[in-house]
Amino acid sequence: MIIRFQKNWSSASWDVYAFERDPRGGRISYRITLEALAPVNEGTFLQPAIQLPLDHQQPFVDALLEGLSEAGIIPRMGATEAELVATKRHLEDMRALTFEEIKPIVSAEGDCKDD
Repeated sequence: MIIRFQKNWSSASWDVYAFERDPRGGRISYRITLEALAPVNEGTFLQPAIQLPLDHQQPFVDALLEGLSEAGIIPRMGATEAELVATKRHLEDMRALTFEEIKPIVSAEGDCKDD
């Protein structure tokens, strides 16, 4: 799946194009419309804004992120940068575990155990 963003200055919006290559030639186009509907009362059943078939969820998300990056809406994160972010988070987790105050275990009788 491929998702492209194009600024539409006349409507002050982004036009979003979603399509995939058809193995028989050409493209298969998808239309996602986001429009404001009438106000809904609390407790009313809502229809989903987007409904993705399970076999399209990951390709859709990958294409959406790629399209957002290409349009400059979100910063592009390369593999090295993503690995660095993951490493930093891992180190923060390890510090929290390593330097966390160790509390003694107290039995139901109130006796303190140090094992």
